[in-house]
Amino acid sequence: LRQWIDDDPRLFTAEILLSLLLSYRDIQAYDSMVELVEKLPDHEQTLKPPVQVQYAFALNRRNSSGDRNKALQVLEKVLESKDNHVPDYLCLCGRIYKDKFVESGHTDNDSR
Repeated sequence: LRQWIDDDPRLFTAEILLSLLLSYRDIQAYDSMVELVEKLPDHEQTLKPPVQVQYAFALNRRNSSGDRNKALQVLEKVLESKDNHVPDYLCLCGRIYKDKFVESGHTDNDSR
């Protein structure tokens, strides 16, 4: 994939990346979603809000050590722009806080 992108970056659009991420999400391949975005950290298409939101979603669902905190950091960066204050993005942020709170046995007051 990286070679294909390097050969002709014009062929790799945010829409293509988002389609790949959504396909992985449909089969619950959260590791693959995270790996795809992390293999292209500096590519301009991975920095677009819809891609970042799917990345945060995958981190939350994968739930490896530190994933939920990283997902919140990604979403907070996306939400810095008022243009990105849309219900889906805000609800995902709330969902991550809820998951952290429930996972803590209802003791993590910062996630409450």
